Amino acid sequence: MESSLADDSDFLEKVKGWEGEVRDPKTRLHQSYDDYDGKRVASPSEVEGTLTIGWGTTKKVWPNLKPGSRISDGKALEFLKKGVRKREQQARDWMPRFDNYPKYVREAILNAMYRGDLGPKTRELINSGKWAQVSKEYLNHPNYINPGRYKGVKARMQSNADAFNRYAKEVVKTVKGTGGSYYAGKDLWPRKDNGYANVRSSPEVNNGWINNLIAEVQYPDKIGTVLSQTRGEDSKTWIEVKLEPGTSFWSSTGWVRADVVSTSSKGT
Repeated sequence: MESSLADDSDFLEKVKGWEGEVRDPKTRLHQSYDDYDGKRVASPSEVEGTLTIGWGTTKKVWPNLKPGSRISDGKALEFLKKGVRKREQQARDWMPRFDNYPKYVREAILNAMYRGDLGPKTRELINSGKWAQVSKEYLNHPNYINPGRYKGVKARMQSNADAFNRYAKEVVKTVKGTGGSYYAGKDLWPRKDNGYANVRSSPEVNNGWINNLIAEVQYPDKIGTVLSQTRGEDSKTWIEVKLEPGTSFWSSTGWVRADVVSTSSKGT
């Protein structure tokens, strides 16, 4: 597992910039505010959006937060780190491969989660490895389409979309194999002439006492969707796949050898 971004000082500074801050003009302590308009609030009736304090801290992180609350920089930083870790865990729950993504992608995902605009359709595309479609779906959001006075929100969402597009270009690389060319987001089936495809937990054939075979998919059943690819120690091309539901009891992802699969449902 990658180290937490809560321990990355550069990332924490980015979050501070994204979230901004509201302080008591006299004490300079962080004061609770309404994230709808950034105004300090003294009573619940004044809150139209989400009650916030410090750098994006809400009641989900600090249950005792209330209108009129004030905290020091030290406490704000403590809550910030706690909030990052909480969102990272949520990201792992939503996207099991979260820790496998490059740092800039994980940062963009967390940025979107702080904004609250990483919708279920976007997450579904991410989990399916369909990165070429992620940014378009992500930006199909009212705060981006009609930002009104929230021009900064549109720019922030665009920066996340740019990160998603960058990753799409990195992962959508052709891999040549006897079964054809493979792209992240494409669906796979066993080759008809082979009749089936073995799915393994790692990009290798290991039939020893630690057997890495996790499923056998018979033609014409669909195996799943391409996530990534690698060249194995056996010099074969291996494709990482998000498996169809029910394919394996052991895992939702697995590896298949490129020469036994096809991107055509006809298995050719």
